[in-house]
Amino acid sequence: MVRRNANHDAGLVRQHEAVILRTRDRLHFKDITERLGCDVKNAHTAWKRGVEALAKEAARSFSNTSASNWS
Repeated sequence: MVRRNANHDAGLVRQHEAVILRTRDRLHFKDITERLGCDVKNAHTAWKRGVEALAKEAARSFSNTSASNWS
């Protein structure tokens, strides 16, 4: 089991918020930094990691669904 701390949880929240602000609200990274209170590099990194996490989750979900459909 992975040990999590407060900074890890805050990072996950920042990733989630960055993805929502960029995709749903279509904000530029400059606007995202104002909302999250960080610099552009951190906002972009959070967004990139959030998108990667969503892609992994979708791939895992798809592989579980497609495997159950074919058996």
